[in-house]
Amino acid sequence: MSVFVLSTMTQSVGYAVWETVDGVPIQRNKIMIHGGAGIPSLKSGFGDMIQNAEGQPLWTAAGLVTTISDGDYETLKDHKVFKQHLQDGLLKVLSKNISENHKEIKKVAADMSHDSFQVLTPKTLKMRVKVTTDMVDKEQQFRM
Repeated sequence: MSVFVLSTMTQSVGYAVWETVDGVPIQRNKIMIHGGAGIPSLKSGFGDMIQNAEGQPLWTAAGLVTTISDGDYETLKDHKVFKQHLQDGLLKVLSKNISENHKEIKKVAADMSHDSFQVLTPKTLKMRVKVTTDMVDKEQQFRM
């Protein structure tokens, strides 16, 4: 059986599993969870589609699903960084594979967190930038 992990991170993350042999740390395994959410792509063909200034289609996925084995999931459940990403809402473990269904991914990802590396859109720009004229007014007072 497999486990499906939805990621809303922009970059892929390799969760390294280490063991110490004779006092030397050795990487025993590395489990990769794919990223790419919020990054426009000319070639993916997956996600919401818009066009760039030249009229070329750009696809932006709300999230990506990685299929991992049950054994890898058992390892990740105790991984400090993986647990932190789950707690922060950047990852979600799913009971079924929705990797080919962008509408379902978008629906699930809407309740998840997003990292701060995604490309700004008019919608996210409004949420992130809070401009006040207070500071500008104060700076102009000092210059006069």
